[in-house]
Amino acid sequence: MGFQIKNVFSLFSGKDVIGIDLGKSSIKIVRLKKSGSSWTVVNCHWEELPPKLWNPENQNLEDIRSELSKKIRDILNRKFSGVNRFSTTLNGNQVIVRNVKFPKIKKEELEKNLQFEAEPYIAFDIRDVYLAFQILKEAEEEGEQKWESILVGVKKELLDQRLSFFQELGLKPVVVDVDAFSIQNLYELNSDDFAQNTILFLNIGSSVTNILITEKGYPKVARDLLMGGYDITRTLMNTLRLEVEEAEELKKKYGIVSSMDLQNMDDPEKAEEVSTIVTNIANELLNEVRRSLDYFHTVSEHEGEINRIVLSGGGSKLRNLEKYLQAQLNFPVEFLDPWKKIKQPEDALIKEKGLDLAVALGTALRNG
Repeated sequence: MGFQIKNVFSLFSGKDVIGIDLGKSSIKIVRLKKSGSSWTVVNCHWEELPPKLWNPENQNLEDIRSELSKKIRDILNRKFSGVNRFSTTLNGNQVIVRNVKFPKIKKEELEKNLQFEAEPYIAFDIRDVYLAFQILKEAEEEGEQKWESILVGVKKELLDQRLSFFQELGLKPVVVDVDAFSIQNLYELNSDDFAQNTILFLNIGSSVTNILITEKGYPKVARDLLMGGYDITRTLMNTLRLEVEEAEELKKKYGIVSSMDLQNMDDPEKAEEVSTIVTNIANELLNEVRRSLDYFHTVSEHEGEINRIVLSGGGSKLRNLEKYLQAQLNFPVEFLDPWKKIKQPEDALIKEKGLDLAVALGTALRNG
């Protein structure tokens, strides 16, 4: 078994925990139960949010917060009654994750001097950031012994606001993680060869895409891109002058259409028009993936060869995206299978939403 990232911010102890992934366009909540080495879904909820709560044209943040609070409170009362401890995740440009090499000193001393040691790696004022780190292994740099570590910095304002929102619902935080490590956590549980391979994870959400590259079980590169499925929707809306619901429908219907398949479409002209827009945005994602790969090659301890790309998140289900990525990057591409070692729920909709639930499932595993 490979190295497993521990909880980034462990706040309180607790075993009976629900995992919450509050995304831009949907709510995902999962409660898992562990028995021995087996996991079972106790309760699970996925719900798409109405456009009024995520369309950027609606910027009354207090109204949005109030509506979300009511919706989540109702879900908790109906499906998760009696559980008030939760784990959740953060993402975006106010979260910094770095693979760094700290001086090889006692952990207690490193904790005491963390602000000083971390400051060169944090783009924000260090006083405005919560810091956490985890030592991965011993390393050598320019002849000196070091601790190869994962450093996480989160803007205090972001974390405080998120915790305040959930605490107003009567919830008590146990763990705050980052999306990428929740995905790694879920994949590692469901994989038999994680520690033997070098893997590029792409978790594509509505507004944020997480990139994580692990090498022989250790995280080497972690980035959050401020782009996702909604970028396609918004571009379709603006280019074709559509309402948000129409743009979403076209995006899901056509996705990326190959020239060979165009003539099989019910409206080849419309399919080509939509596919061109979608492909242009997919190419933006590809460029960012290539940048991450270029950086990875500078820090790789081995050959730097990617064994596979693993897709998750609702945005990864875009028609033919996996085929397009495989053709452009020349790596095997597969979808994360969250149910390989977690007993599947009976609800057919929830089974179908496994890719959407990946972050919530990954953070719910912190229950163990």
